[in-house]
Parts: sequence; structure tokens; C-alpha cells
Amino acid sequence: MAPPSGSASHSRARPRDAGALADVARRAADGRLRVTVGETYPLEEAPAAQESVATGHGRGKIVLLVD
Repeated sequence: MAPPSGSASHSRARPRDAGALADVARRAADGRLRVTVGETYPLEEAPAAQESVATGHGRGKIVLLVD
């Protein structure tokens, strides 16, 4: 399935085999895997988080916080 228009797809973000998954695990263990968090929302504000994703604005991942 192709990514939605205007979004990027990176194979490292979606490992498709055991070798790729092992590579991601090594990078995480070595501190070489970085994730940019753009915004955080409490779970109760999931609709607002979804709206933020839908706008396509901003940089980084959206994280829902579960208590």
C-alpha cells in the first residue's frame, strides 16, 4: 500500500524481515535510533491528536500518553 499523498515512507521505519528488525534493534541499543516527538497528548485527547495528524503540519511523531 502506498503512503498517503504528501507523506514519506522509509523502509527503516517498517522492517519487513528479521535482518531489518535486527538492524533496528542494534541501532536502538547503540543509541543510533532517534525519534523526533512533535507533540504529546493524554489519551483522553486522542481526537485532538488525530486532528493534528490530519492537518499534516508540524514535525515529529504524535504520542498518546497512557496513565
